Amino acid sequence: MGSFYLWDASKRYEDIAICPSAKEMKAFSRNPNNETRQAVYQKFLYDDNFNFPRKKVHAIKVIKNRVFIGQLFSHYLQKEKIKALINFLNQPDNFNWQEVDMRHADSKYILIFYDQNNTEIGKLWFDPVQRQILAVPFSPHMKFGHLKRDKAAWLLKFLKNN
Repeated sequence: MGSFYLWDASKRYEDIAICPSAKEMKAFSRNPNNETRQAVYQKFLYDDNFNFPRKKVHAIKVIKNRVFIGQLFSHYLQKEKIKALINFLNQPDNFNWQEVDMRHADSKYILIFYDQNNTEIGKLWFDPVQRQILAVPFSPHMKFGHLKRDKAAWLLKFLKNN
């Protein structure tokens, strides 16, 4: 039972390893003018080079963040819904500049993004109550990861209706 719990927790909370490119390192490093993080992000809000999750998505697995049963009752988004979700996540107008204080364990949903080789290319943790998202890889399109109230409601409904 303990081994199953550890396997389940590792699947739910493990960040995927994505090494930032040199372009990303340069873009998001603080400059000599000591700009705020918000000022740095604003420069790249609509830059398609930093779209989430940086690669073409073939499948998205949705998991409720519950011990044991979350993995057992996971499901994949329908193909026609993948594009809608990717577009939603890459629209800065869906987010505000409020800081995020969520931990991975606070999320209610976990979404895992796969390419056509079934390799994980992104992961997202979503808490609809706090309206917060944690995402790997990072994208300035999501600002700091705090959704506007109506947009969090849309995302929750979107996930429940699939």
